[in-house]
Amino acid sequence: MSYQTLDNRKLVNQHACPTHAVVHSAAAMNVLSWLKKKKKTSDRSLPSVLFPAHDYTAPIHTWASAIQILGESKHCRLRKICHYKVTGTGSIAHHEFLLVHIRHPSGREAIGRIERSPSVPTPLPLSNIHSGTTTSDQDTISLAYDGTSECLTRHLDYAQLYTLTYSKPSEAPSVAHLAALLVTLSTHGGPTTGDGCTGEHASAWYAYCVVEVLREIFSGEGKTSKNWVRVPYNGMRVDPPDRVDILVRKYTSTWQDFSRKMENTSQHLQHDPRRQNLVAHHQQAKSGPKAEMDAFADMLRKMGS
Repeated sequence: MSYQTLDNRKLVNQHACPTHAVVHSAAAMNVLSWLKKKKKTSDRSLPSVLFPAHDYTAPIHTWASAIQILGESKHCRLRKICHYKVTGTGSIAHHEFLLVHIRHPSGREAIGRIERSPSVPTPLPLSNIHSGTTTSDQDTISLAYDGTSECLTRHLDYAQLYTLTYSKPSEAPSVAHLAALLVTLSTHGGPTTGDGCTGEHASAWYAYCVVEVLREIFSGEGKTSKNWVRVPYNGMRVDPPDRVDILVRKYTSTWQDFSRKMENTSQHLQHDPRRQNLVAHHQQAKSGPKAEMDAFADMLRKMGS
């Protein structure tokens, strides 16, 4: 057989199977369409109390109440919590805050900014989360709407002081543990500007105590900054009731009450017919895309045979 015959046969084969090329192209488009559809469905199924669609800031008590009725709250685990200080000049210079990274069972990560401020802006409404009213709480949490910490720290110059990391999810505190701890500190109060300390001191005390109570109870891997020194309580003289060891004991009591209310809420929802219908609908919605993909995979196998 000559080279010319081989080339001609190749040419004939290329022009003889346009249908297969179109089918494969359509199959690829169907896969992309299915993946995009799946991502949108997955995003809608994520809890808004961790993954808001827009800017979200709320008092700690409001957010904790929403976490308390979140079914998967005990399965959402902290990956790390970072302690930061605002640098430079300005009205919030030396202000301290935390960024917490939370693993969701879906594999997605929620990011929140936690802080105590001298003045707190009016929180945005909680869409489909909680109907709590605006309060004057100085302890707030802001959540990343785009999955990045940049939307929580824009227009800020800041330095990292300390990081507490939990490499194993099974050994990490849950978001419910975190919510109960934040409620403990907010209810406790601690040093305030009325006691003679500055707003800088109050924010530093709050951030330091959140991290240290977590470390005392759940351990974790701590790492200090090479460029900045993290001083306990920001060097402020703290009365015994405001120290970490006392707060650990107060947290234990708060957690018992917090978890008891979670269990009561869970039992109530299990016996609620509307909840049961919602669960059945969710399971049906999950099985739909899987059946669709199985049928599509079967079609590709037949095309290849």
